[in-house]
Amino acid sequence: INQTAKGDLCIARLIKQYDQANDYKAADKAYKDLIERAVSANDARLVEHTYENYMRWSDSIEAITAHTELGKVKQEYAESQETIAEKDHTIKARTGWVVTFITLFVIALAALGVGAMFYWRVVAKNRRMKKSVDTANAESAAKSAILHNMSSQMEPTLEQLDQTDPAVRNLRGYVRRVGELSDVESAGQLDEEALEEVNLQTFCDAIADKIRPMLNPRVVLHLDGCKGYARIDAPEVDKILTHLLGNAAKHTAEGGKITLAYRKRGAKSHQFIVTDTSPGIPENERENLFKPFATPTDLSKGARLGLPICALRAEKINGSLTLDPSVTTGASFILTLHS
Repeated sequence: INQTAKGDLCIARLIKQYDQANDYKAADKAYKDLIERAVSANDARLVEHTYENYMRWSDSIEAITAHTELGKVKQEYAESQETIAEKDHTIKARTGWVVTFITLFVIALAALGVGAMFYWRVVAKNRRMKKSVDTANAESAAKSAILHNMSSQMEPTLEQLDQTDPAVRNLRGYVRRVGELSDVESAGQLDEEALEEVNLQTFCDAIADKIRPMLNPRVVLHLDGCKGYARIDAPEVDKILTHLLGNAAKHTAEGGKITLAYRKRGAKSHQFIVTDTSPGIPENERENLFKPFATPTDLSKGARLGLPICALRAEKINGSLTLDPSVTTGASFILTLHS
């Protein structure tokens, strides 16, 4: 759940345990179970990512197995030669060379056969995995199309209703959010050419200026560490941070504090952190916080699609959006980006 690095580490530890015990069947099953879960969840990105790891592991194990089998063949051959030498010292040298050549030729043919078998297994496995990825992508595209069509078809009907009615306004807002979710889902992954070097101070100041008119009385909006430059997809990051800060402004009571912080986490990793002194996120709502349509929604209290849309936007630009569980007073959202 947006924890790719931790997930990879956990799976790697499990696979290492199986590899140390030479239990390659259990390791293979562990990878396939994870891929089946990703396919069932229509998570094309997880299917592709896990499949790549699986193929790398599978290739290494097949190489090890092939090397071991070849060693066994060579050992058996050596033993057979010793037996022949002990039992028949009268075989002429030329005859011995002929026998040796024939034996080596048979070994070569056997090695070619084993190699061909491994090759066709890899080809078949690749075809099955590609089909699974294509199926997940097709189902995701179909879901996005349904949401988009629903949004576009409802809008003309809503136009005919009383626009002063709060229920109508809430429903129109919900329909717009559904359309936005559909558009983000159908968008492609990060285009490296879309990244640009931005001045963090200027970038964060501009976002803060949009939020300050929304603040409750005596609420302070503070920028922390927003210095230097970063290479990011500025329009998408702007949308995510604007929504997070807008939520914070809405829920932070008079006299509270909101902080937008930037942290450099590596050569190509960045984090934007939005922290506030609001009442925070109830424990029972945290599990489904970034999942659209996961719980019944009272439209009078909002569409509850903003955070799922932000999380999806983050994923599309090679990042993740998470809630910091260590913050118990207020809420702290972490936008992590990898460029």
